[in-house]
Amino acid sequence: MQAILKTLVIGMGVLIVLGLGLLVYGFYKTSHDPGWRLFGPRETPPAAGGASRQQTEAPILAGDVALGLPPGCAVTDLRLAGGLIYVLTGPRRDSAPAAQETACGQVLVIDPAAGRVTGRLLP
Repeated sequence: MQAILKTLVIGMGVLIVLGLGLLVYGFYKTSHDPGWRLFGPRETPPAAGGASRQQTEAPILAGDVALGLPPGCAVTDLRLAGGLIYVLTGPRRDSAPAAQETACGQVLVIDPAAGRVTGRLLP
């Protein structure tokens, strides 16, 4: 009886050591290759910075987009995130000081698939 119990305890100890070794190996492989999987299909890792595939592809505009900027305003910056285009606006450098007091500082949210302004973030 003691021999069986001793064999069982040794066998379970070996399984624990093998399981811990496999866990450490999995951590090591995942740190070097985030898409690595021990079982099942390989996952495609996200692009640098956590951006998804949709965020890194160039958007396709469906025609012209009318921004409807007030006089004296211009586009100062463009950003792409989450499949949307964010257009930052501000006063033109050559505009009069009165034009700079208008609501030029806003962010326009454009859906490239629809080809229209879907929202505005005002100051």
